[in-house]
Amino acid sequence: MLSPRLLFNVSLASCLAISSLFCTGSAAQNSTIAPRISGPIDESSLTTLKGNVAPTARPEFDKGEAAASSELTFVRLVLSRSPEQEADLDRFMAQQLDKSSPNYRHWLTPEQFGKLYGPADSDIAAIVAWLQSHGLKVEPVPAGRTNIAFSGTVSQVEEALHISIHSFDNHGEQFLSNTSDPRIPSALAPVISGVANLNTIRPKPQDVPAGVGKFDPSTRRLVPATASAERPVPDLTTGSMGSFFFYLVPADAATIYDTPNSTLNANFPTGGPTYTGAGVNIGIVGDALIQASTVVDYRTKFLNESTPPTITNVAPAAIAGSDTDEGYLDVEISGGLAPGANLTFYTSGTLQNAINQAINDNKVDILSVSFGECELALGNSGNQLLAGFWKQAATAGISVVVSTGDSGSAGCDNNNTETAAINGLQVNGFASTPYNVAVGGTDF
Repeated sequence: MLSPRLLFNVSLASCLAISSLFCTGSAAQNSTIAPRISGPIDESSLTTLKGNVAPTARPEFDKGEAAASSELTFVRLVLSRSPEQEADLDRFMAQQLDKSSPNYRHWLTPEQFGKLYGPADSDIAAIVAWLQSHGLKVEPVPAGRTNIAFSGTVSQVEEALHISIHSFDNHGEQFLSNTSDPRIPSALAPVISGVANLNTIRPKPQDVPAGVGKFDPSTRRLVPATASAERPVPDLTTGSMGSFFFYLVPADAATIYDTPNSTLNANFPTGGPTYTGAGVNIGIVGDALIQASTVVDYRTKFLNESTPPTITNVAPAAIAGSDTDEGYLDVEISGGLAPGANLTFYTSGTLQNAINQAINDNKVDILSVSFGECELALGNSGNQLLAGFWKQAATAGISVVVSTGDSGSAGCDNNNTETAAINGLQVNGFASTPYNVAVGGTDF
C-alpha cells in the first residue's frame, strides 16, 4: 500500500499534470467507431446475462413477488467495448504512464473517452429506443458511454428483461431483487455486457462507530460525551473501567500518518516543503445528505478556518440516516489532512449515481470511496460497472482511493461481523479493480 506521503505527492503531481490536450497516438487513430448492433431487435431471440442474481436473494428470505407498481430507479446497462477498442485503450493507458511517450499524462475528458472507447452513436440510439419501447425512463447517457441508466416499475423491468422480481427480508434487511438472470435481445448482446443495480441492496459504509466525544472549548480537546468520571490515560486515549476511546483531531491524524505538513505534523522537519493540498480537488462520495455548516464548525474548531465543502446532491435526493456518519467522517478528515484542498461531496440515494456524477463532472483529482459490497454480492454486472468507472477515472488522471473494510476475506459474512471467512474468500468489490488504490483498516 502506498504511504500517505507518497499518495499526497502522487496526487499533487497528477493535479499539476491534468490537461485537456490529447496527443496523437494509437488511441487518436480510432476516431470512427463501427456499429456492433445490426439487424432487427428480435424479442424472441434472447441472450442470458449470467451471474447477476444477488446471493442473499435466497428462498428462505423470499417474501413473494414484489408489488408491480414499485419503482426501480437507476438500473444500469453495462456497455462493453469491442476487442479492438479494449486493446487500443490498454495501449493508450500504458502510454499515459510512459515518460517517453507523447501521451504521457495527457488525460482524457469524458467526451474524449466516450468518443474513442464507447459504442457507436447508432448503437446507443438502438439501446435507448429498445428501453423506451418497454415504457422505461432513460436517463441522459454519460459522456464516457460506459453505461446507460433507466428507471421504471417492477412490472416494466420484469417485462423488458424477462425476469421475476421478489421482496426479501434478510434478518431485518429488506430489499427487492431479481430471482433469475436477465435476458436481452441477442442483437444487443455485442454492446450490453450486463445489467447492474437490479436489486435495492445498499452498499455498506465502512466506518466503525465508537464512543461519542464532545469538544471542550476550555482545553480545546475532545472528551467523552458522558458525564461519568472518565479521565485521560496514556497513548492519547480516554475512558474508564476497561472502556477506552481514541479521539483524533486533524493534527493527530497528520502526525500518525506523517503527512508532509509542518503546521499539523509535529514531527515533520522544519525548513522542507510543506504541502497543504492547495490546488488539489478532492471528491468524496456518499449516499446520505450532510450539512456544510457542520463541516464548517469542525474546520473552525480544529483548523482555525471555515471553508465549506461543495455538496452536489445527485437525483434522487439523498436520504438522511446513519450513513451520514460516514459522509462527515470522510469530508472532515480529508479536509483535516489537506486543509488547503477544495472538497466536493457527491451524494445520492444510490451510491453509483454519485460515483457516475463525480467521474463525468471530471473536476476532482482524487476520489475517495468508503463504502463496500463484497464481489459475490455485486454480481458480474456490478463488478463490471465499477471496473468501468475506475478505468475511465484512471484515463482522466483521477486517483480513486477505496477503503477495503476491516473484515479481510470475510467481507461477505454476516454484515462484516465475522473475523474469518465462512462463506468463501471475498473482498470489497469497490476496491478490487486494477484501477483503484485499496486502503485497508488500521489501528495506527
